[in-house]
Amino acid sequence: MPRLFFIISFIACCPSLLNSQSNWFVQPSGVSNNLQSISFKDQNTGWALGDGGIIIYTGDGGMNWNASPPVTNNNLFAAASPENSSFIYAVGENGVIIKSTNYGVFWTLLNSGTSVRLNSIFFTDQAGYVAGDNGVFLKTTNEGNTWVQKYTGTINNLNSVVVSNTALMCGDNGTILFSSNYGESWIPHNSGTQADLNSIYGGWIVGSSGVILYRSYSGNWIQQNSYTTNNLNCVTSASRWIYAVGDNGTILRYLPHIQNSTWTRQNSGTSINLNSIHFRNILYSSEIYGWAAGDKVLFLRIRPRDGGFQQNS
Repeated sequence: MPRLFFIISFIACCPSLLNSQSNWFVQPSGVSNNLQSISFKDQNTGWALGDGGIIIYTGDGGMNWNASPPVTNNNLFAAASPENSSFIYAVGENGVIIKSTNYGVFWTLLNSGTSVRLNSIFFTDQAGYVAGDNGVFLKTTNEGNTWVQKYTGTINNLNSVVVSNTALMCGDNGTILFSSNYGESWIPHNSGTQADLNSIYGGWIVGSSGVILYRSYSGNWIQQNSYTTNNLNCVTSASRWIYAVGDNGTILRYLPHIQNSTWTRQNSGTSINLNSIHFRNILYSSEIYGWAAGDKVLFLRIRPRDGGFQQNS
């Protein structure tokens, strides 16, 4: 298996640099496939997946990564795990849904009942939810043994789904859908854009051509200036900050609820497309580690206590 033998790093060495630099540095993943998603279940257990059905997992907080035995050759795009479970689920091309019962070491194929590309998956302790192309939305309430397709009212590709007390999906051509009954039925929201919307986190959505939307207290979606035209592929949060990653090595962050706060670009040290970002807490520590994954199998890792969640950075 091809391996990369270099690490590009930056570590701030004096306090004056902490507010102007970020501690993102490149770490080789050990595989040659493009990576589409990375996430951690806890401080030690994480996994990344991508093209050609590649899945790699870590049990030591990301210091070392191992490849799982392949179960599909289809590209994989997203994974999710119920909070109080060792189960992990992943989705990909041609209706593929796979499941691991041991934190991502071994996987088995499930029957999704569809052949469309599946782009996003979200699990609560009660149910699982999948968003896919052509308006396909699937739901399971029995640990993935059966998946039921629910009517969404759209034929646009759906790229991201999140569920809490309510459910949201976003997709191509500015599609935003809302559900108040855990995906049993969906209502369209007015996004105010025709951009392809790629990722939801909380009240934030990112998409093509640098589009960023946030949901106001009144429930309306408002577009913010991202100061980039690069496609944005994933959005998440860390501490008080909102982070987004995208094409050409783009990493943006934003501090909500601060007057005159704007999206600012961090130096990722790479020009590869970044497809996913995830932050994890360190047990018994104030540190939070962040990971980004993308094309050409590179991870970018930051230790924010050094690189800063400072308000004025």
